[in-house]
Amino acid sequence: MIKNKFFFLCLIILAFSNCQESHSKSEKIILKSTDTRNFHENLIVLESSAASSMNDSLWVRYMLASGDYQAQIPGRALFAIRNYMAIYDSLPDRPEAPLALFASAITFGEELDDYSRAIKTLGILTDGYPETKYAKRGSEYREMLIFGKDSSLLQKIHKWQQIP
Repeated sequence: MIKNKFFFLCLIILAFSNCQESHSKSEKIILKSTDTRNFHENLIVLESSAASSMNDSLWVRYMLASGDYQAQIPGRALFAIRNYMAIYDSLPDRPEAPLALFASAITFGEELDDYSRAIKTLGILTDGYPETKYAKRGSEYREMLIFGKDSSLLQKIHKWQQIP
């Protein structure tokens, strides 16, 4: 009986030490997020840290970091969006939810040139979280995507707003 308890205790300590090692590696990756040379291994570390933190606030941190990391790698934008949307879907009441929507919209617009999805995502952001700083920036980005960088069009809109 004592051997079983000792064995069980050793398993718990081993599992905890593996989690700590994974989290430590994840923190190092987050600090050097521009280094994408070993991105497969780094993504495995970030994803395993997120998986081991499912019921913890670190889950959001590692999911955001994984999304940001993947958004930098050509061909991984949809995986980044998947991570961002998982945060929004799982924790819509957390302060990171509007950040996740904003990051999704930026990735749709900048990495995939999918402006219609970026605009829809920004609409969800501004409707659902109107008082956040991300909603304000999202609204500005949405206008830029809708109207483009055509200054003459923007000048016309400003003139229309000034007419009583």
